[in-house]
Amino acid sequence: MKLMKVSVSRVFDRPCEDVFAAWIDPQIVRLWLFVGPTNRIVDVDIEPVPGGRISIDERNDGRLIEHWGRFANVEPPHKLSFTLNVPKHFQGEALIDLDFARLSSGCRLTLTRTQAGPPKAEEIWRRMLDGLERIFNGQPAYRQ
Repeated sequence: MKLMKVSVSRVFDRPCEDVFAAWIDPQIVRLWLFVGPTNRIVDVDIEPVPGGRISIDERNDGRLIEHWGRFANVEPPHKLSFTLNVPKHFQGEALIDLDFARLSSGCRLTLTRTQAGPPKAEEIWRRMLDGLERIFNGQPAYRQ
């Protein structure tokens, strides 16, 4: 298990309320979070309250990959924290902290992942935030 801290930031030309909602609204989450070239999201269950569950099931090349955790902090539209377990990708539990900062034009999202995670975590999160940007622009999350 690799323990490290990864932090990525992205400025979105959207209000922080929209960026925050993209993390807790199952209909939006299924469009971009954990989406890649060969998978599809088959189930999303999100209870965005402290102690509430987050569960996202992905089907990739016939395999079911489960992502799950619990919300630690929910302060719309400023902060969101949750644990993340993905046993088929990494051992242990990651902590995901999201900070949403209002800008004169848009919102800066800073994602910090600590504890467990895959070796290329920074690259993976950057790709996912690219996907969120594309969703906001009316495009598919993953560009072929």
